[in-house]
Amino acid sequence: MRKGTRASQNVNLLRWARYYDIDVAWNILWGFPSETESDYSEQAAIIPHLLHLQPPSCASRIWLERFSPLFGEVKDKRPERSYGYVYPQHVELERVAYFFDYEMEGALPDSAYAGVRRAVEDWPKAWLADKPPTLTYWSAPGLVQISDQRRPEHAGTYTFQDTLADIYLACSNRPTTAAAVQRQLGLELPVEAVQEIFTEFGQRGLMFLDGQFALALALPAIRAR
Repeated sequence: MRKGTRASQNVNLLRWARYYDIDVAWNILWGFPSETESDYSEQAAIIPHLLHLQPPSCASRIWLERFSPLFGEVKDKRPERSYGYVYPQHVELERVAYFFDYEMEGALPDSAYAGVRRAVEDWPKAWLADKPPTLTYWSAPGLVQISDQRRPEHAGTYTFQDTLADIYLACSNRPTTAAAVQRQLGLELPVEAVQEIFTEFGQRGLMFLDGQFALALALPAIRAR
């Protein structure tokens, strides 16, 4: 969408909105140029790790709107059909319409989004449980303990000490890189080793990995006042 933000920044907004009890209305959109099916299989795999964050209102294909970056790039477009029922015939719909029906060259089939659609449908259901899903951490010098209550069947506690604890906490405020964490903590570990630790946290669903950026997913257990 070229809005100037990364996925990890959006996830971080949801994290801190959850922490401060701020209600967020948002949705998941698909149907952009140059997408691949692997983009959406990866997204479907990530969503179960985000159940402790506020679910989206919906998930659907993008609308084509006048003045959007995509508007000038999509060649096969026409005013959205409902305009024909509202305006008299002498009105030039191409000039007054804001929403457009369109065909995008190289678009993925609807089946490519099935996994994300199912994951999004399950997300609000988890929030309707007696105890909504949570992922929280307690920390002390050289120690972090993470309580994972996102899915009852996989509930448990992780305890990390020393360097692992420090690295996790270094990624808890905002998305950051392995090189930045190495500098911040003054680690003797090479950047590649820090990146491998990011990967281990990500495989456990405790970090959100976005290219070179990593974001701790757990929220502080002590709520804001």
